[in-house]
Amino acid sequence: GRPAEVNLRIYNKLRWRWRAWSLPVGGNEEEKNKNDSGAAVRIIFKGGLRARMLKYVWSSTLPKGTETESAGNSKIKVIVLQSGTDRLGEWVWEEVNAYEDYKRLYGGEPRTVRILGVITDANNTKTLSKADYDDFTFVRIPAPEPDENQEESDE
Repeated sequence: GRPAEVNLRIYNKLRWRWRAWSLPVGGNEEEKNKNDSGAAVRIIFKGGLRARMLKYVWSSTLPKGTETESAGNSKIKVIVLQSGTDRLGEWVWEEVNAYEDYKRLYGGEPRTVRILGVITDANNTKTLSKADYDDFTFVRIPAPEPDENQEESDE
């Protein structure tokens, strides 16, 4: 990972691209003895020893759209963005609203992002996993434009 000082209230979205070459056979982020991800991007927030994390994954087995907790650590919320082998070897762009994801999964406002990290692992399944990552950018969502049809009040 790399140190980061990002306020998700201002820079709501995270954009990157990744390319998985191989996924851990039988990897399943919900099972402790199979808790491996072909590719994962972690946003780690300021906090104590077990800080809260959002973990966006390319899973071997969990369906795209799954939201769950990491096996063995309830402080890590997992969101599956890609699943399976259909797109192996292909660069895939992702954009997530990390601010809204945090609010939905943890409730409340997020602390400052402390670390942005990546992990490709297959230690639990004792298989092989390989992925590339590139072009990470935190993106500011512009404020909404005023409604032109709304009349200004003179009060």
